[in-house]
Formats: sequence, C-alpha cells, structure tokens
Amino acid sequence: MSMPSLSIVIPVFREPEWIGRTIRDVTLAVQRSAFEKAELVVVVADQETREALARIEPALPLRVLSEERPGRFPARQQGTEAATGDLVLLLDSRVSVAPDALRFVSDRIKDENDLPIWSAHIDFNRQTPYGRFWSVIIPLVWWRYYSEPRTTSFGLEEYDRFSKATTCFLAPRSMLLEAKREFSSYYADTRNVSDDTGLIRLLAARQRINVSPHFACTYSAHEGYRAFMHNVFHRGKTFVDSYGRPGDRFFPLVVAYFPISLLVAVIAVRRPRLAARAAVATPVAFAAAAAALRRERADVAAVSWVGPNWLAAMSAGLWYGLWLALSARFGRGGSDGAGAKQRGQPSASPVDVT
Repeated sequence: MSMPSLSIVIPVFREPEWIGRTIRDVTLAVQRSAFEKAELVVVVADQETREALARIEPALPLRVLSEERPGRFPARQQGTEAATGDLVLLLDSRVSVAPDALRFVSDRIKDENDLPIWSAHIDFNRQTPYGRFWSVIIPLVWWRYYSEPRTTSFGLEEYDRFSKATTCFLAPRSMLLEAKREFSSYYADTRNVSDDTGLIRLLAARQRINVSPHFACTYSAHEGYRAFMHNVFHRGKTFVDSYGRPGDRFFPLVVAYFPISLLVAVIAVRRPRLAARAAVATPVAFAAAAAALRRERADVAAVSWVGPNWLAAMSAGLWYGLWLALSARFGRGGSDGAGAKQRGQPSASPVDVT
C-alpha cells in the first residue's frame, strides 16, 4: 500500500521557547506512524523564533519561510501553498501532538487516494490557571462531544455540535487550498481573521470530518496575564466573523449580545451600587458553575479568578469585531492590501460571506 505524503505547516510568532517542543513532539508522532514521506514547513514572523529554529536539527526535512503578510490566516495559506504533501497537518506553535495520534490516522488510510479530514481532540495543559480555565470552558461549550469522547465524524448537519479548530487539523492539501480560495470574511484586514470556523465549514460541505480522542493534542495556554487577555480579545474579535452569520449555532447569541450589553452598561451607570454588587458576584458565579461540574478545587479557583477577566476581554473583542465588520462594510475599515477575494484572501464585504 502506498501512503500519501504529509506536510506539517506551523505558523509561528514570538514562540522561541515553544517551537522546539512542538517540532519534537510532532516529529515523534510522524516516526511512530505509517507516513513514509513527511516534511515540516514553518512560517515565521519574528527574528527570535527564526534564531531558535536555526538551533534545531529535526529528523524531518525542515523549510523555514518568512511570513509575507501579517496574520495567522495568510501565514497558513503561504505554508500550505509551499507544502508538497498530499495531506497537510495544520499545527499551532503551542501544541503538542500525542505520540500515537498520527499512527491512529495513518492506520486508517487505505491508499494514497484515500485522503481523510481529521480534527484533533484537544486536551489542555493544566499547569497554569489559564490552562485550567480552558479545560473547563471548552468541554462545557462543546459538551455533546466532550461528555462522551469517541471516534466519530460530522458533516454540515452536525457541524455546530462538535469542537473543531485548525489548532491541529489534517486535510488534503488540494481541498485546503480550494477552501481558502472560497473563504471570505466580514473584515478587511487578514490580521483580524480566524480561518477556523469558516474554513472548516467549507470543508465539511465537501467531506465528513473525523474526530477521535485517539487523534489528540495538548494545547498550552499563554502563561502571562497580558498574553492571555490579548488572546481572549482576539477570540472575541474573530467570534463575530466566525459565528455572526445566519444559521450558525451562536448567531442568536451574537445578535442578542450587543443590545443586552448596552442595557447592562446603562444600568451600571445609573445604578453603580448594583453594578458593584454584580462585579463581586461574578467570580462567585463562575466558581459555582465549575463546582457544579464537579471539578477539583484548583479548577474552581482558577475559573473564579480567570473567568471574569475572560468575560471582560471577550466582551471588548466582540464589540471591536462589530466595529471592524461595520467599518469594512461601509468602506471605513483598514485593508492589508492583499487583494482579498481574487487572491485567496478574505473578502472585506459581509455581502460576500458564504
């Protein structure tokens, strides 16, 4: 049986301490799999990480590309275009692939023409409060899968019931490039775009996406408070672009959030004592929710402290995302000058959203 070739595409920005671990772990996973031909394609956006890569001597062929346009979306597109493998594993720089994850996938490939799509089961490094927080909130949001992790698949009908992300995502290179050409965004600047939800939705329309706890990875959250808040703000910003579309599971929440948050702000201004009490009660509410899920005390403590900060950053990101969408729609948003739709970049107009 002839196996398809594999390219691992990793966009990276300011992660000199993590990039070596990520490459080490995915290399081990490749070595324990049936993939006979594999390569690493790393798209770098900073000099410090480039220097760290120069000190690495991986067992797999490694190509280091300089990021041509800022942002994870264009970096992944650049890496996928440069890749030579039949299959592409998109991988974030703070992610450790489980040792037997790729063996599990490769053992299920019948021949080189059997090109599957796999979205990884994501575990979380719980050594920091931020990691503990994500280990509670993500399974809660995607409870339909995390309540009973199993090997299964989903298409468009079940799309909004399953966790999926290009954090660790395997797909045929040709399908990724085709989907990226069709992908469009509410935003004018690709630095503000998340390709996770929209891109994977386009793929799910073509082929069912597999998921399994045996194809797993571990995500390590940013350790510092500032880095965590910046990451959450970005998630809120991209949430509008990803889910602010009719038919999406979270679309009603996105629509309802803005008038409700305005009402809350008005009440807070007019009744500051009530607002102060609500601020005090918020950590208690987060802690109670974690306790109700029967999480251990360290998780409850982490959620009670991190939760209110996450809520503040997420809320700010949602409002900024709305501003970006409206600015692009009415011609006031900044553009990265990439040529949007015609060159595989997201479109600036929400009219073009697929």
